[in-house]
Amino acid sequence: MDINKVGNIEVGSIVKITRVGGNFIFARIEKFTPNIIPDWYNMDFTIIFFSPEQCSKMSWVLRAPQINGEQFEMGDKKMIIDLILPPIGTSAETPTEIAKEMPKEGKVIPFKKNTQ
Repeated sequence: MDINKVGNIEVGSIVKITRVGGNFIFARIEKFTPNIIPDWYNMDFTIIFFSPEQCSKMSWVLRAPQINGEQFEMGDKKMIIDLILPPIGTSAETPTEIAKEMPKEGKVIPFKKNTQ
């Protein structure tokens, strides 16, 4: 049984996952399912890279407070998850599908110096 929302984090949200005192990644929440341990959830997510072809899918088992910003540990590394962007569109969109909809080229606007 999938769950659409745990606390303020919904399926489709963009989150920042930070290793405290270190690096961070951005990820899109794909799915929540209850774990067999009460009050714990399986959180499936896709790590977002600059190139959609490099996106990686992962799954962690976390409690609702951890999904919603409470610090936790992975091994000996302290981690925090922060909501960056609520869901956009449907949860069926993948990073590759979103990238296909983006314009291929930007418009170049020349800079003109004011000579007055």
